[in-house]
Amino acid sequence: MPVHPLSLLVSNTILHQLDEDRRPLGEHASTQLYQQAGVHEITCPYPDNRQHTGKPINAAALKQTGSCWRHLIHHLQYIAYQHRTANEPYLSTHMMWRTHLIAHATPALFLLSSPPNTPVPRQLSALFKTSLGYATILPSLLISQPGCAQEHICNMLPEKDFFDLCNQQLWLIGQSQVCAGSATHIQSSYMAMGKLTHDIDVSTIHPTLTHLDIPTLSHTLAEVWALLLQSAIATRDLIRQGHAEALLDFNLPSPPPESRHTWPICMQIFTQPHAPRHFALPRSLPALQQDHVVHLFEDPLAYNFRPLDSFEEIDQQGIKKAIEMLSMALPPTHNTWEDNYTLSECFDLRTTRQ
Repeated sequence: MPVHPLSLLVSNTILHQLDEDRRPLGEHASTQLYQQAGVHEITCPYPDNRQHTGKPINAAALKQTGSCWRHLIHHLQYIAYQHRTANEPYLSTHMMWRTHLIAHATPALFLLSSPPNTPVPRQLSALFKTSLGYATILPSLLISQPGCAQEHICNMLPEKDFFDLCNQQLWLIGQSQVCAGSATHIQSSYMAMGKLTHDIDVSTIHPTLTHLDIPTLSHTLAEVWALLLQSAIATRDLIRQGHAEALLDFNLPSPPPESRHTWPICMQIFTQPHAPRHFALPRSLPALQQDHVVHLFEDPLAYNFRPLDSFEEIDQQGIKKAIEMLSMALPPTHNTWEDNYTLSECFDLRTTRQ
């Protein structure tokens, strides 16, 4: 079934795209393709809390990212430098989040400007895989360090302290695997995102990034993520409060697909077995609240924050608005789509398609 272009940026579709090594960008999150690529998992060799879990590391992904590590760091440094303000030597946590968003979106932007079935370049795949963990770590950091969104976090929290905090808080441990990067890898990627480097050889940067207006696009991506996360948190809270009883029977292991298309779009997305990261994050971080979103995911001086408190409001003012912003902000692409896109196609809700 054809992929809706916007789904590359807001659904899990991107996880199932292949890179030039024939590995899925989502690695273990794309189970079938992960197995087809060749599973190479080994016991965690690092003497920290990851080793104590008994969970393996993905040695194949580690080998891939290690093979282009210098280029990966240069790409993170380049993206970070585009977010500089005045002569500050460090980025704020908020701007580090924007750096992460661009790194996370780069393979999708590459695919949107490429012919169908073009594999993602190895360095962009490694960039994506390295950025994935920060989608959870940076919000977790905000919750554990109140007020850090506008602070120069790499100055407040040096790289060794950052790694120690990640290890202590178990942020490097996933459901079935642990982070494959060494302490040195994690610390260097953190500093590449937060400490500005001026002498970057632009010739080493992939054209997908050098042709972008990064500050403008990252501002839009930050607001899109803000709206989607705010919608996800509000959906979670409405379910907790019992407002979804008429829509969702929690006694059913899997809601009947034939009934799902009548639900609000936010409920359809939130209750997917593998919800996209915007909607999965409030599940894994129960302490994440709507008012956190304004501090980390958008500039508090510019974001017109108002809590969403109904399914209709979430759909119309959160999700629909986010997709409209994204569709207008993307650069010209090789792929085209109808102006009257459906939200279910954007979020790859296959059970809603006729």
